Amino acid sequence: VAALNLDSLVKGSAANLLQGPAPNRLTNVAVNNCELTPELMKPFVAWLAGASQLSTMDIRHNPIHDEGLAVLLELIEVQSGHLLDDPDSEPLSLMIAHCDITRISCELLSKCPNTLKRLGTLDIGFNPLGEESSVSLASVITASSKLEKVLLHHCNLSGEGILHLGSALASHPFIKDIDFSCNFTRANSEGWCAVVEKATVLEQLSLTDNEITTKGLSDIALALSKRVSPTLVSLQLGGQSKTPPLANAKNPAAHNAVSDLLNRNRVVHDSRWGAKETVSVLSLIHI
Repeated sequence: VAALNLDSLVKGSAANLLQGPAPNRLTNVAVNNCELTPELMKPFVAWLAGASQLSTMDIRHNPIHDEGLAVLLELIEVQSGHLLDDPDSEPLSLMIAHCDITRISCELLSKCPNTLKRLGTLDIGFNPLGEESSVSLASVITASSKLEKVLLHHCNLSGEGILHLGSALASHPFIKDIDFSCNFTRANSEGWCAVVEKATVLEQLSLTDNEITTKGLSDIALALSKRVSPTLVSLQLGGQSKTPPLANAKNPAAHNAVSDLLNRNRVVHDSRWGAKETVSVLSLIHI
């Protein structure tokens, strides 16, 4: 058995159904929406201890809270320590969106060096991480040398910590996919300018619905014009209205001009641009 999928089992039955130790060769585990709680995570993780080669842990949509994730991270950290010297081991995908975790979990993850050395995908979206988590997340990203995909949507991230987060993402040599959409917290555009300009292998970046100001959007467009690497294929900047969902009108002429600019930079642009923001970008780049 290489994969276990127990998605949508109810009332924690994912933990109750599992008998005996997990198969040693089990690598992929998906237990989405199984109503796992901190209490049920203990027997579930005890069962998982039989699997020594986990590469995908998908536990999204379970109210495990910080306490439940702490139990899981303890096991993954031990297992990762044994796999670091294995040339055939796969990068770790840790998918913990919608788990009711907070900044405490970000701090716990930042203190798991073996796990971070294996981490290839981190999906931590739809959790109330808050402003103070940005610095811990920056530490996680910096220490995760194999990280390619990081999803931070709907996490209430904001403040000066975004500069640290942006710096970590901009200088990372392998990150290809970043989703920072729907944080609605006037995300600091300075950090994202560095990412747009300097993240050398970045392919996809979503910054939709962050209340980025008109000047911030202009600064990002300028950073895009300075970008040398041709890897970026999707840049999403729409929905910066102060009252989500987007309510402002589209300017067809400006829309077409910005599309031309982004296409020249090998970028597919999100169509949800408001007229005011678009015209500001146009004036800055002299189209």
